[in-house]
Amino acid sequence: MLMVENVPASARWYCELLGADNDHERDDFDQIVSGSNVLVMLHCISEGEHGLMVPREGERRGVGCALWFSTDDLPAVYRRAKNLGADILVEPWDNPRAGWEEFSVQDPDGYIINLHS
Repeated sequence: MLMVENVPASARWYCELLGADNDHERDDFDQIVSGSNVLVMLHCISEGEHGLMVPREGERRGVGCALWFSTDDLPAVYRRAKNLGADILVEPWDNPRAGWEEFSVQDPDGYIINLHS
């Protein structure tokens, strides 16, 4: 579950990036899904449920955390990231240690998102 400023905007961003759907469409909570699989949950940062701590003003979220998503069509996901205007942190490259191609972006709330195939 990620704490985000604007759940509907973040849900749209993740749905577009991942080619997925959302199943709640609420202002305070949403789930990004692919079929019956939940890919990521989004929760409004101003809500204090589930032990979520609201960061202090100016404090970065997601420090020390990186989310990884696997895809069968990395070039399509990369094109969608570019179309979203996502901040591309690492361009696509072949990672010989992992045996896959990957790239990294930053989501609208500053979380690091890694995608690979």
